[in-house]
Amino acid sequence: MTGNEPIGLINLFSGSRGNCTYIRAGADKLLVDAGGSAKAVERALADIGVTAGELTAILVTHEHGDHTHALPLLAKKYRIPVHMTRRSAEALGIAPGCPLTDCLVVHDGEFRLSLGGGAEVSAFLTPHDSVQCVGYRISLGGYSVGLATDLGYVTQRVYEMLYGCDAVMLESNHDREMVQNGRYTETLKRRILSNGGHLSNDDCAEIAAALARSGTHAFMLAHLSRENNTPEAALRTVSGSLRGYGVSVVVADQDRATALI
Repeated sequence: MTGNEPIGLINLFSGSRGNCTYIRAGADKLLVDAGGSAKAVERALADIGVTAGELTAILVTHEHGDHTHALPLLAKKYRIPVHMTRRSAEALGIAPGCPLTDCLVVHDGEFRLSLGGGAEVSAFLTPHDSVQCVGYRISLGGYSVGLATDLGYVTQRVYEMLYGCDAVMLESNHDREMVQNGRYTETLKRRILSNGGHLSNDDCAEIAAALARSGTHAFMLAHLSRENNTPEAALRTVSGSLRGYGVSVVVADQDRATALI
């Protein structure tokens, strides 16, 4: 992105220990997921000059702890509306008395939101071994950013929802050979490599090239495995598929803020 667009995206941290992404869309300030601790989220936001009390909403992709751990404390402290699918909420066991109850807005599967600052949010289903997982497309003023992490493969629906986005954050979780030759159990290897697992560098490269042809000009590679990938391997594989397109590619740091530029 050039810096003139009305939408900006900063990944605060990414990986199995926690996932959290900040998006500014005009007057709307959003988080996608809130993994890690509430203090870590607050600290990461402060590092980019934002307080949690300014947030318009938190958008949740799915119920796994590396995407939801900080939600109860953030909801209790700041009363931020939290949007997720009904099946994800049920899997989290949200019940009366939970700090999330009064802030929770549940949706049946895919959903759309029109926020007060003018941003439009569209949630779309992604294939992952959670009870239900979604990605997001956020649009304002003719620009769109898309986020799709935690998906075993790219469905036609995922491609359609990311098509034409100006910038996209994509999962580039693992190198297949590193998984196959690594120390994980065979059961865990099968899970990672399955259609309900995580997207490989090669798969990410393939969809990135297709999206570049549709006009996407900035990519962030996210949710990299510490055990089965390296930033260099992910960047090399995906950048190799994008030669000649004139796009930018960055890798989300697992522990520090990374801007999508």
